[in-house]
Amino acid sequence: MGAPFSAPFSKELDFTQQRRDIHPMIAVETSEKAIRVSIPTDGMPAEAVRAFVDWLRVETIARRSRLTESDAWKLAEEIRSDWWSRNQSRFSKTVATMSSAGGS
Repeated sequence: MGAPFSAPFSKELDFTQQRRDIHPMIAVETSEKAIRVSIPTDGMPAEAVRAFVDWLRVETIARRSRLTESDAWKLAEEIRSDWWSRNQSRFSKTVATMSSAGGS
């Protein structure tokens, strides 16, 4: 075991082997190849656990990416535009139906 984190949420982590309890119920262990976070799930909804794990996955992918912030925004806009092109008629029909049902 190495020294505890000085700032557990800093951008740069010291990956020497160590263990630290951030909160009495949350334990963090690091080595050169992995970070292990142990969080008790008593009283924690499954959806909250999934959302947290999904966030970690996205964060991991983002940190490995060589995509610039500008390129990421462009890509996001292209994806939104493409999605809207494929789905606009579906929403337009729903709005039209709702308007005619509540209209006259």
